[in-house]
Amino acid sequence: MLLLISLTCFNVTAQVDQASLGGTVVDNSRSSIPGAKVEILSTVTGFRRQTMTNNAGSYQLPALPVGTYTITIFKEGFRTAEFKDEVVHVAG
Repeated sequence: MLLLISLTCFNVTAQVDQASLGGTVVDNSRSSIPGAKVEILSTVTGFRRQTMTNNAGSYQLPALPVGTYTITIFKEGFRTAEFKDEVVHVAG
């Protein structure tokens, strides 16, 4: 059975004109998913970055340009999760 991978939180912090994005990937039973690939893609510039979740299912993407992104999460055996039009901006 395939399970949906979902994002449990977005944490955005700022450094001048850059931000960082982090969260935890879990399945539908709220169990963390280690080794999931998290990819972000800027819908305007094409900027792309990837990372993997750690043993606790957490990930961090530092030093991102502010903007609008599509966030996609992949893990073999799970359905791909996609979050469109997620805005990463300087926290104020």
